[in-house]
Amino acid sequence: MKNRTSEYEVCHPKWDWYKVKDHQLDLDFQKMYGTDFACLNEQQPVSVMLAEGSPVEVKIKKYVA
Repeated sequence: MKNRTSEYEVCHPKWDWYKVKDHQLDLDFQKMYGTDFACLNEQQPVSVMLAEGSPVEVKIKKYVA
């Protein structure tokens, strides 16, 4: 459906996270996600963290009015 936004609820236990002292990105956003994301190749992240993840449950899609 064109011009409609949908949302999904993602449920998981609280994840432990850690501050990152140093990082390096080796990713071409344009190659990975298309030309609309090429500008990210020239930007630095606002924040970087490391999280211990877990399995997640994705609930039913809802359309946002």
